[in-house]
Amino acid sequence: MHSKWIIFFTVLSGWMGIAVINPLMGPIARNMGLTEMHAGWLIAITGIMVIVGSLYLGQKSDIWGRKKVLLIGMTGFTVTMLLFGIFVQIGLAEPSNLWAIFLLLLLIRLIQGLFFGAIPSTGQAYMADLTTGKERISAMSLISSTNGLGFVFGPILGALTAGFHIATPFFIIALITAIVTIWIWVSLVNKKSNSNNGENADIGKPILFSKVWLPLACSLLLAMSLSMMQVISGFYIQDTLHLSIKDATRYVSIFITTAGLALVFAQILIVNRFRWSPRKLMSIGLPIVCFGFLLLSISHEILYFFISFLLIGIGIGMALPGSMSATSLIVDRTQQGKIAGIITALNGTGAVIAPLLGTSLYQLSPQFPFYTCIFLLLGASLLIWTLGRKTLNPSNI
Repeated sequence: MHSKWIIFFTVLSGWMGIAVINPLMGPIARNMGLTEMHAGWLIAITGIMVIVGSLYLGQKSDIWGRKKVLLIGMTGFTVTMLLFGIFVQIGLAEPSNLWAIFLLLLLIRLIQGLFFGAIPSTGQAYMADLTTGKERISAMSLISSTNGLGFVFGPILGALTAGFHIATPFFIIALITAIVTIWIWVSLVNKKSNSNNGENADIGKPILFSKVWLPLACSLLLAMSLSMMQVISGFYIQDTLHLSIKDATRYVSIFITTAGLALVFAQILIVNRFRWSPRKLMSIGLPIVCFGFLLLSISHEILYFFISFLLIGIGIGMALPGSMSATSLIVDRTQQGKIAGIITALNGTGAVIAPLLGTSLYQLSPQFPFYTCIFLLLGASLLIWTLGRKTLNPSNI
């Protein structure tokens, strides 16, 4: 149990670090004299490198050991967060070196994404090492809740501390991740996927995607939907309710916090309490997300927006642990790092695709991004209800 909480706080601190930067990137860019496109690249480059880092380091954790890869990821993430804060300070103080500072920040964010990729992927693999059967569903729920909590506490930390200096939140996150890194080093056992029972040869065995493609597809679509909601909701709420930028920002913060808390509470009160199978969690959670997006697309009052975000958070809070635990239970114990890396890479892919797709569709019609999510998630639901009966039944996982 002690190890599970170390992993939980490790992944949570990483997600807080990612979440604290995104809301502040716009003000930082404008105060430096950079454009919105520059801010977009500083966000997108991290998502792209998360894909690379999670695939490579997630697989390496099967060979090097979970603790070693977590220490590499957390140390790199801490150092790059510290450097990011330092160069933000320099960029704001010396705008004459604008392009040099921008290139350095871009390089730091690139390296940061690479190291961050090791954190959720290896954390998930470590949780899989510690659990079996229905215990793994609860463990995956605990890991996936870090995403929602990170995107609640990260922006709150930024809002409370950026008043001292806009770089202050980055230094605080660097301190938090440094403390957690020391905790890992002192307390965590360096687990590997293989023991001394002749499983070394199995580590290089490829994953059979014919068995795991369905829950992996659900993970990707849920990541895209969550990112789409975060990116598009600000524009949509302001345009639909005819609000000022200040009022729209306040309501968006409230609604996204509502979705994040609903995601966490769904995992605590529903996933852990009822201990449903992965397929049942997905078959119930996905339609709830669809209904939340449908309500969002036709809402014109604050109350209905609140209900929409609540439903989306509850649905993702059920379906995401279901898809994560399903893939983890299908593959061999020697492939946990590899499959966790793939899941993290898919989350990063969704975070890259959704902003580009969502903003493009929004220009055609404000409802199109939400209709797209509904269409894709309904298709996933149908596949879970039909093909999932055979591939995701309890006897298989």
